[in-house]
Amino acid sequence: MIKYIKDNLTAFVISIGYIGLSLISLFSLYPSDFFYGDWSVIGILITFPIDFISFAFRYSTSEIIYPVFLIQGFLFIPLFVIIATIIRKRKEKKEKL
Repeated sequence: MIKYIKDNLTAFVISIGYIGLSLISLFSLYPSDFFYGDWSVIGILITFPIDFISFAFRYSTSEIIYPVFLIQGFLFIPLFVIIATIIRKRKEKKEKL
């Protein structure tokens, strides 16, 4: 697994950044949240493909936040693999030309 991450470091960094933006946006929805602001709606819209399940959970129960970390953690793996595959295919296509 470590070798796979090292080979696909760009995809790993992109995935971490996207998930991170999603988490910060999710934890900024309610006025009692530390990072609360109007910008969180924009963050949610940008990251909606990856945070729609977490958004639904966070919208239904605002007090409990640890399941959001678990959901986003589980969604990180397929996101990382998809981005790594896309980058690898683009590199292969570029090498053929």
